[in-house]
Amino acid sequence: MADALDRALEIFRRTLRVPFREDARLIDDLALEARPVIEALEFAIGAAGADPRALEFREALALGALLGRRASLHRATPSVALVLVDALEAALVALDRPPAPAVIASLRSVIVEGYCAAIEERVHDDAATRAADALAPSRIAPRCFALVVAGEHDADRLSPALDRAARVLLDADALACLVHVAITQEPTEDLAAAVLGFDVAARLIGVACVFTGIDARWLAAARPRLDPAHLTIAPTLEEGLARALDAAGTELRESSALVRRFRRLLGA
Repeated sequence: MADALDRALEIFRRTLRVPFREDARLIDDLALEARPVIEALEFAIGAAGADPRALEFREALALGALLGRRASLHRATPSVALVLVDALEAALVALDRPPAPAVIASLRSVIVEGYCAAIEERVHDDAATRAADALAPSRIAPRCFALVVAGEHDADRLSPALDRAARVLLDADALACLVHVAITQEPTEDLAAAVLGFDVAARLIGVACVFTGIDARWLAAARPRLDPAHLTIAPTLEEGLARALDAAGTELRESSALVRRFRRLLGA
């Protein structure tokens, strides 16, 4: 049985013809990850025949989706997701378990679905990484800084980025920081705790933190992890700016260029 499976895997490798050199280096990895898929399909076809809706196919199709996902995470090109099906079919034919057209169609569907789902996750992760890496406090007045947390973020990446921002404030001997939150996704408990928890880090280094862009959703999401009553939250960016400058000992004049710049930032 093991010898037959090894021969089937070798046929899988030979059939997995990829058009790009970058994909060729993935063949051995994909063959290793295809082994349990082939085993599960061999069993399912032997037990349930040509009906991919049968219970016996559930594990095989789930493993097929994972194989598509793994190909995507390996950064294989989309063509690989399609030739994976041909390679699996060739391996099953070698095991005397030729898949019916309905099985092939279901297999193709789950592999492509797994591939595309992983692309969406990767795009989200890449965007979150770029957004976190772009976080940097900007000096807006003597010992007063502004930090804009915008875009789409992941809490696990945002937390260390905010720690680095706190280090910048410490090195600059800051007294106050205006934190404007313009995150595009709905706040989760982890995300809200990461953003509003910046206040704790700021207090530890003697920096007064003023938040803007925070609404009831953020407060509700953060409440299981921290007490929002300790936060300084301003209803508008202009008022938040005034409070931050006041905490740093700087007076804000209505006609100042700083106010006008922040208004342009908001599109007001």
